[in-house]
Amino acid sequence: DTTNIVGTLQNNGSAVGGLSNADYWNKTTDQSISGSTNTLITGWSQQTDRGGAGGELGSGLTESSGIFSFSNTGIWYVSSWFRTLRNGNTRYMNLSLEVTLDNSNYNALGFGSGQMNYSGNNGVSQVDASALIDCTDTSNVKFKFTFTPDNTTTIEGDGSYTQSGLIAMRLGDT
Repeated sequence: DTTNIVGTLQNNGSAVGGLSNADYWNKTTDQSISGSTNTLITGWSQQTDRGGAGGELGSGLTESSGIFSFSNTGIWYVSSWFRTLRNGNTRYMNLSLEVTLDNSNYNALGFGSGQMNYSGNNGVSQVDASALIDCTDTSNVKFKFTFTPDNTTTIEGDGSYTQSGLIAMRLGDT
């Protein structure tokens, strides 16, 4: 009789059929970025308390001065969005999701670009970047976001709700 068998399907000690880690981060403050200057995006906090949204599953990411570290090895999906604000036109706004495998040298893995044609006050736009990151070593594999506009542009942040943020999910073993 198999009607009372309860358990979790396992593969090498890991549960099969669901995510083991998921995390939601919010950019909490506005950040003005000068034109033609590649700038690290900072000012992050974990989004945990907005009406059931946010929080994490398992052990999420950690962040220090705009650099994100993984809690576990594995294949991670990172998806980000940034709301931008500018008083006037901009030909380009380039966003890079950059990854290091040696805790030192970063390379762009995901890239987003946008522009804004606005002649009034405070036009808004959004720039996104996503990537799959193979974290083979939690001490050395990290990621960050940099932003380069052609004219001074503000990336908007808010302590209450997410205008700019990221979601990271561990999809499986490396």
